[in-house]
Amino acid sequence: MTIFHPTDFSASSHVAFRHALRLAFGLGTGLTIMHVGDGRTSREDWSRFPHIRETLARWNLVDPGISQAELEPLTGLRISKIEATGRNPVEVMSHYLDEHDVSMVVMATHGRSGMAAMQHPSVAQALARRIHRPFLFVREGVPGFVTADGSLRFNHVLLPVDSEPDPQLAVDQVTWLERELAASVGVVQALHVGDGPLGFPLAPPDLSNGALKSLSRPGRPEEVIPAIADENAADLIVMVYSGPASLSERWLGSTTEQVVRAAPCPVLALPAPRYE
Repeated sequence: MTIFHPTDFSASSHVAFRHALRLAFGLGTGLTIMHVGDGRTSREDWSRFPHIRETLARWNLVDPGISQAELEPLTGLRISKIEATGRNPVEVMSHYLDEHDVSMVVMATHGRSGMAAMQHPSVAQALARRIHRPFLFVREGVPGFVTADGSLRFNHVLLPVDSEPDPQLAVDQVTWLERELAASVGVVQALHVGDGPLGFPLAPPDLSNGALKSLSRPGRPEEVIPAIADENAADLIVMVYSGPASLSERWLGSTTEQVVRAAPCPVLALPAPRYE
């Protein structure tokens, strides 16, 4: 199992790095950090990459004097830093992900919309359309569920649900996060956007102390979901996506993409299973 984190060394990318590192440490798995450059800077300048051991020591998760050789045996954390070169970052990263077993992509996104999105398309969302993997989008300006001291905060998790794609995958993912990260989840809210209730039961998450609540609200999903997340100070939105289905979605972006642009917290987007 490996978490893949693309970085452009910006401040917004640093917050995404914080989430990628904390998840990888909690899961005791691999973390691959990739920067795609144009070749004009030195490929040997590793100092630009985020500092792993210093960050973990600041979070009091490892001893300050831990060596690089000790990191994996003591924590299970396997670090790989890749300086790649190419004119099209999406192409470079897609090729890497096609060739490697990556379980989750954790990536910063600027959350642009309208004309700004047309002039500067989102690399994160373009990559998610091409790669059938779970994506954790951390939008610029959003603090997220990993605090500055490395603590995990899952007081409120929002699950937008509908009959299609099957929302149970999102419910089960919350159970998995609590168990694997040893992080207590508080309220899990299943939100159905429509004129009536969901219409079928969900198996509740198997949480230590958390509760599953249900809410139905009329309106447009891309507007209602961020609004409810903001109302409840959600720490994370988990939703299942199947990609753009209509011509308008291809132009404006799928519901998930539009939620990512406006959400006040990170969005974990889970690809719907594909059946041959």
